[in-house]
Amino acid sequence: MSNKIIKFIRNFYDCYIIFKYADYDKNYYIQNCPTLKKYASNKYWSHPVIHYVLHGVYDGYDLNSDFDSKFYLDNNSDVQGNPYVHYLKTGRREGRAPSCVFTSVNDLPRLQLGLSVADDVLWLLQEHGYALVLDHGLGGGAGEYLKKKLLSKFKRKKSGAVFTPDKSNGAEGGVLRVLMKDGKRVQVSVESIFLVMTYVAGEIIVNNLSGYNHKQFNAVMHYLSIYEGKVEVCFHDFYPLCPSVVLMEDSVYCQLIKCDNCSVIKKDKLKRWRSDWQKLFDKAEKVTFFSKSSLNIAKQVFKFSDSCVVQPHKALVSFKKSDKYQYADSSSLTVGFIGAVNKIKGADIILEMAQQNPKIQFVIIGAVSNEYKVRVGKLRNIKVTGSYKQKELPTLLKENDVKIAAVMTVVPETFCYVLQELMMLNYPVVSFNIGAQGERNSQYKYGRVLDDICATDMFEEIKKLKEQLGSLYDS
Repeated sequence: MSNKIIKFIRNFYDCYIIFKYADYDKNYYIQNCPTLKKYASNKYWSHPVIHYVLHGVYDGYDLNSDFDSKFYLDNNSDVQGNPYVHYLKTGRREGRAPSCVFTSVNDLPRLQLGLSVADDVLWLLQEHGYALVLDHGLGGGAGEYLKKKLLSKFKRKKSGAVFTPDKSNGAEGGVLRVLMKDGKRVQVSVESIFLVMTYVAGEIIVNNLSGYNHKQFNAVMHYLSIYEGKVEVCFHDFYPLCPSVVLMEDSVYCQLIKCDNCSVIKKDKLKRWRSDWQKLFDKAEKVTFFSKSSLNIAKQVFKFSDSCVVQPHKALVSFKKSDKYQYADSSSLTVGFIGAVNKIKGADIILEMAQQNPKIQFVIIGAVSNEYKVRVGKLRNIKVTGSYKQKELPTLLKENDVKIAAVMTVVPETFCYVLQELMMLNYPVVSFNIGAQGERNSQYKYGRVLDDICATDMFEEIKKLKEQLGSLYDS
């Protein structure tokens, strides 16, 4: 067999292992690997995992912030081939540290080597009365809340562990990230979530469950129904109301309450689904909502005690005064769609608006999902900047001469970071009047909301707002 064929098979296998077992972060890789742009025209070679296996690992780039290839190779002289693949297959189970911020399991205090590495670590945590976070591992607002709020809580007060499920069908286990009070951190593979439930945590924080498969989800809900410690629930999305993660059915916005004819889940199963969540909310000492609108929607289905609190997220970025919107009279109109664009983020409305107004320039500041890339690319009056870092937003808005920003999400959000950032920049914004984005934008001085999800009405509101900008900003 030729060397080229052997290399191809090895690369193919490495990609398979990463796709199957890794909690890789596409956005992290895209933002930190400049050479990826060379392959932007090819949907296969530009995929982060494929690019990493073929090029990125040799150039010193990694697929997520928790794994450092150079550190791993420097501290494990026996490793040959792709270091991340070795870690996923062997190193994680053996308790090897994935980066300098993690320690080896053998460095943890009072470790009693016995049944397995995971058993030993969980036993140690149980002795410390730790807090267990059940996280979905899908990133987004829940992921940011975990990093900014929950992990900092562990550093200050107690030991904690975050369980992230293996999202593949039929999987039982996942990854356990441990944070000790003394600052030591370790990451171990757990073959089954049932093992995590065997060791009792001092408290459990449900940060999100939408990333769990059917078997894992049922195990968690059963365990929580008999658990006697403190439980806290973070209401990051509307998953408790409907197991449709995207809240869309046949391009129609899911009403969340009117579910009699829903094809996502049968009526009797939906009733049991919501009953299980009600039991969890009844048990919880605290249920955190991130907007009043999401609490009001949830109240139409669930009953809550005094455990509910509304606590909007804090900004993830700060801006300089010079970054803020500076109104200047102009006859031209450039409309900016901010954030990722896909079906639930209003891609169909954006396409319709651009087709109806061919002389108007539209700019998408964010990435377009593969489903819509070809259709968007055919329209000459739409420019796509691609993924961006939050601090780059003011520059991108100015460079593209965006006059009005539009938040196009067509389903309710429990919070909207993009809207928050635009408000911090004093930018004029139009959005639909649903969810947290509608709630907050309707109270914003430079904001306008529409009750109907309609491309024609949206563009008319944009034109109307542009005409009012002079008086709005002069006041």
